Amino acid sequence: AASRAQEVQVETTEFKFLPATIQVEAGKPVKLTLLNKGSVEHDLSVVEILLTDVKTTVDSRGHDMGNTAVQPKLHVAAIAGKSSVIEFTPTRPGTYEVLCTVAGHKEAGMIAQLIVK
Repeated sequence: AASRAQEVQVETTEFKFLPATIQVEAGKPVKLTLLNKGSVEHDLSVVEILLTDVKTTVDSRGHDMGNTAVQPKLHVAAIAGKSSVIEFTPTRPGTYEVLCTVAGHKEAGMIAQLIVK
């Protein structure tokens, strides 16, 4: 049971994440489903976070990350009306900024927090 993934679902719309605060435990696998209920593509990104065992179920190549200079350590994208899944294990407790890297979305307020306990 200790290796069972923490299941988290995050919905996106224009321009917010629901929930705005995501909580998980360090050292335990996470299965995060990004459900895009918006009318445009969105992503969920954390630029700096220590992770292991990262796996995604959707190929996000060709995804428009705007002017992001640094590749996020945690990144999953979903086109409008679809969902994507990413699995990962956070290794260090802390509070991390979650953002959408699609051009203009962060600036429109599309940010949240990932709290690793």
